[in-house]
Amino acid sequence: MPGIWKNVLLALDITGYVFAFFLIPRIILERRHPSATLAWMLGIALLPLIGVPLYFLIGVRRIRRTIRAKIATIGPVASSLSHRLRPEGLPTAIAERCGRVLLAAGTPPPTGGNRVTFLRTGNEAYEAVFSLIGSAKDHLHAQFFILDVDPVGRRFIQALAARAREGIRVRLLLDAVGSWRALRRTVRPLRDSGGEVEAFMPAFPLHRRWSAHLRNHRKLLIADGRKAFTGGMNIGKKYMGPRSAKEEGDPPLCALQVAASGPDRAARPIYEGVFAAFTAARRRLWIETPYFVPDEGIGAALRNAALRGVDVRLIVPGTSDLRIVTLAGRSYFDRTCTPRCWWSTTTSG
Repeated sequence: MPGIWKNVLLALDITGYVFAFFLIPRIILERRHPSATLAWMLGIALLPLIGVPLYFLIGVRRIRRTIRAKIATIGPVASSLSHRLRPEGLPTAIAERCGRVLLAAGTPPPTGGNRVTFLRTGNEAYEAVFSLIGSAKDHLHAQFFILDVDPVGRRFIQALAARAREGIRVRLLLDAVGSWRALRRTVRPLRDSGGEVEAFMPAFPLHRRWSAHLRNHRKLLIADGRKAFTGGMNIGKKYMGPRSAKEEGDPPLCALQVAASGPDRAARPIYEGVFAAFTAARRRLWIETPYFVPDEGIGAALRNAALRGVDVRLIVPGTSDLRIVTLAGRSYFDRTCTPRCWWSTTTSG
């Protein structure tokens, strides 16, 4: 019996090295970040029995085949936009520079005649969400990473279900991992009312290929293709936070350019746009972000801005939902922030 197991392990070992022989050239050609390429190569070469399965589990970019089809849809969408602007028509030099970068990275052009309202708290955001749901005349499209099973999550589903019963076409896309509990029962009233609910990338589907690390972290609610809510907030009571004084009055008209990034795109429009903004800043660069783990390029851009005399300020949460990310981010503060760079933490919601 021990001899059989020895032969089995030997066969697995040989199989792992055969896979490694073919996978390493593929990884080199995938144009990943150099550190990621090196890590995968070493892991697969030194520990093939672990590295090869792990690569197929979380390393394969399974949706690359759709990139060409995705890009082909951008042209018609961009040409159908009204109030299109050329980057040189934007009001400031920084806006023009960022607009050019985003356009070159594959995003639709900027448009004029938009109104943008910044929502400072979760309560303001939820008021806007439910107001937007109630204002729809034809259709509602929504996607979120997390829909909590709590009073706020149930109210959100009930609001969508009510509009579906009124004849509004409602489509909801939830991440299969982030909203796994809600997808089991909470969304049933919406389905029963005629709404469409789908799970993004089911975790272990038997009928299609999948990838555990490809999650949908986008938060979007669009009404009639004319009004939209977006940001970093999921649907749940814990995201509400404290109330604050609400600004009154309509915001002025402004130019707006929408950028989307992800593994389904060859370029990285958001990264390129942020990098362009950092390097173009002349007076002030204020950043508020839940997670701060910059790569070498972004870190260098922040240091360079501070050394140029730009007022660089960074605000991150004092307590994060991902403690390991918080600890990793703190390690970057001293390396990224020069004596002319100011950072702080906040405990507000």
